[in-house]
Amino acid sequence: MNGEETTTHMLLQCTFARSVWNSISQEVAQELANVQDIQQWVKSWSDTNSRINFRKQSTINLIVITLWFIWKARCELVFDNKRSSTNSLTNKIRDYCRENKIQTNNNLNQVQVLCNNHNRTARSRTNITSWNPPQRGWLKVNIDAYVLPDSNIAGIALIIRDVAGQFVEAWTMVERVRDITQAEAVAALKALQWIYQLQLKNVIVEGDNKTFMDNINGLCNISPWEDGNIIRECQHLVLCLGSVVVCFRNRKGNQVADLLAKFARSNLCSRKWCVNLLVCVSSKMESEKISCTV
Repeated sequence: MNGEETTTHMLLQCTFARSVWNSISQEVAQELANVQDIQQWVKSWSDTNSRINFRKQSTINLIVITLWFIWKARCELVFDNKRSSTNSLTNKIRDYCRENKIQTNNNLNQVQVLCNNHNRTARSRTNITSWNPPQRGWLKVNIDAYVLPDSNIAGIALIIRDVAGQFVEAWTMVERVRDITQAEAVAALKALQWIYQLQLKNVIVEGDNKTFMDNINGLCNISPWEDGNIIRECQHLVLCLGSVVVCFRNRKGNQVADLLAKFARSNLCSRKWCVNLLVCVSSKMESEKISCTV
């Protein structure tokens, strides 16, 4: 970054801090969108016109503890070269409050809880090779891309399914890309833009490129520099959408999107699908629905 970093930017405004606040409390995150100076913000807590009730001790507890943990995470990065993810820091805040019996005005927001549960389930069921449905009240978008050898034309597929495994809508497209890595990145961006356009809430986005999905979640930073803008735009959309979780899914659990991406590339097919999906895709979805009930 250019110039000296301010306390306000470090604790409230940088991408990592905003991601943590959004995970901890969307109400506070919205408040912070208009904060220009952290000292003035703290002084304003006595203002009865604030959208947040700062007179509740539980609210102050939540904010102060979160500030402290963001500060600790930054110190660990600078002095020990240890990088924290949004998920890990949010878990630390939650655990600290629970272990010390500190009352806060809310638990982690629903999106963070779902993401933690989703990741724990994935880790505890490592032998699962099939697609699994989202929780009730949520949708799942599986994404994939396919590029032929020595080609810069990618087939991209996005498919939305509900808790019953029922097909909701799909989108195939053809994009000119640098390589398969960029194609996977474009697929994630297109999925988030589509969710935004459809104004969907409570959505899990799954892809089989672990590196890129980890980059969106701030777990690593090892994608090609050319894809930096795509990653930042994805991160911005996740923050704006609020109730969207981005997760990695192994290839065997992403086969429907893979079939669609290959079809899109082979047939140069760009279209939306609301009915009459390919027979091979429909058959695969039916088999996955059956396996989920077994």
